[in-house]
Amino acid sequence: MTGCGFFLSAARFHNSFIDCEANLHPSAEACFRLGFATDETRILNFYAECLGAVPGIRIDNGSQNTSIVNLFSATGGAPIWDTTGARKYQAVNAGFPLKNDLKSARITDLKIEGLTVETTYVELPAGGPYDPDLTRCTTYLVSAFGGATTFRLPAAASANGRQVRIKKTDLSAHAVTVTEAGGLGPDGTAFVLANRYDFVEVVSNGAGWWVVAAHRLALNTRFIETAGLFEPSLAQEFYGISGAAGPVEVRLPAPAAPHATGRKVVIKKTDAGGSAVTVTAAAGTGPDGRAWVLRAQYDGLEVVSNGAAWFVVAQLSNVGDVEYLEGESVITGKAGRAFYGVSAYAGPVTFQLPAPGLPEAVGKPMTIKKLDPGPDAVTVTLEGGGGPEGRPVVLHGAYDYVTVVSNGSAWFITGASVPIHSPQFVENTGFFWVAPDRPFVFVSAWNGPVQAHLPAPSDPDSVGRQVTIKKIDGQPNTVIVTSAGFEGPDGAHINLRKYGDYVSVVSNGAVWYEVAGRYDTPVTGWVNPGGGGFNRGQFNSDEISNVGFTYDRDVVNAINYRLLGTRDVLRALILDLKMKGVLGD
Repeated sequence: MTGCGFFLSAARFHNSFIDCEANLHPSAEACFRLGFATDETRILNFYAECLGAVPGIRIDNGSQNTSIVNLFSATGGAPIWDTTGARKYQAVNAGFPLKNDLKSARITDLKIEGLTVETTYVELPAGGPYDPDLTRCTTYLVSAFGGATTFRLPAAASANGRQVRIKKTDLSAHAVTVTEAGGLGPDGTAFVLANRYDFVEVVSNGAGWWVVAAHRLALNTRFIETAGLFEPSLAQEFYGISGAAGPVEVRLPAPAAPHATGRKVVIKKTDAGGSAVTVTAAAGTGPDGRAWVLRAQYDGLEVVSNGAAWFVVAQLSNVGDVEYLEGESVITGKAGRAFYGVSAYAGPVTFQLPAPGLPEAVGKPMTIKKLDPGPDAVTVTLEGGGGPEGRPVVLHGAYDYVTVVSNGSAWFITGASVPIHSPQFVENTGFFWVAPDRPFVFVSAWNGPVQAHLPAPSDPDSVGRQVTIKKIDGQPNTVIVTSAGFEGPDGAHINLRKYGDYVSVVSNGAVWYEVAGRYDTPVTGWVNPGGGGFNRGQFNSDEISNVGFTYDRDVVNAINYRLLGTRDVLRALILDLKMKGVLGD
């Protein structure tokens, strides 16, 4: 026998079969068959019996909206055979292994003792987009082993009330990115599942997809060992970056990017090599408005975005940020290094600061310190000439140091020391240049007269400097203090004749001025029309003492006056000349 017990080929709108039975030969086709053009069919209390592998109810492609209630199937085949798997029917107390297969239903109060959810395993051979059918499944296990996969939710408006869970199952570095067709995605952004076992659960309210649960596990880290540009997706909270293959730029996304706002991330240099890891941003120069350079192994930076800018919340600079150098005559400092200890024991050293505009130099103080007690100096300059605040800084004594910082256009001095080792000692005859960067110059004229010649007051090394020159020998030889372009401080040479005589001078950029001194011997001063001159001694404010003079080559003994002003000096000279009989009334 062939055929069916009941065969409804084409029938629509409320076809009802109640309390029916079909007991067929094993060679039959189906106890009850619904054809391709059936709609709104009701089957109640149907009994199907057959010794062969005959289905109780067969549903052809095209049949829809069928309701089956209380099916008893005593056949060797399937109780309900949906030939296409479209499941265009509902079943109550019917079918196997699930007795009930319901479509849309509203339940006011539901008590569930056991719950089984429909799951779908997704693994695209080469990755790419995947569009799920949310009417068939609630949980998706997605493998991105073949390539990065985009799980594309339908538009929220078409899935009101739908709840979906997506979980990444594979160990590959490929991400599963949850997006929305024609929309922004969960919570207004693409949601990245980067690690195995990461998952997100979302629900639609008809206007948007919302994240109701998510989990990113302890494996939420990533290690990069490739030189060049690396742009993190921020799916991980920690990035270990190795510069072993060469310098690496970690370029954060724009802080206003949906996947960046509110995100906190840690970047750490993992290798001990000399290549730097530079942290920048796609918008702006970088966190806190500048690029950050991680030079030493284990240097780290923790940053967070508030949607408008990236901010540094923690920074770690390790012992590798300090460098000690010896035996080099020219040193080029590395931008971002915090401390240089330099020995000039083998000879003078020139330390060249890096360009102030380098991103890793801006805003980070750098200290250069001379470590040895030898006579050779460490001169801090700038590549191409100049130095901090436009001029070189010379470190003469052991433990002299200078601390500088760049604002992006120039290096500025923020701290320096001038220890007791810094005075200049001179013991020779003839001429020598005074070093204006030394606060004290001690001169011995034991072997003969010495001329201590100050540089031009406009010299960059002179402006604002105060120098004290002191005679330290007991011989009658004179130490004469002069200056370039002028006769000397306050326009006159100063003679230091006795042990302990000294003078302190300062430059304002145009003139060397005497600010203090102790010497009681005349010094050559203003020349008078007679060919001689009178001599000016020590000035205390505007008081003049120990004034002597020569006139017409006749030497007159010095007379001590305590007079105020040049006019009084001239009156005293005239009076003295009259007393000596040189002048008449």
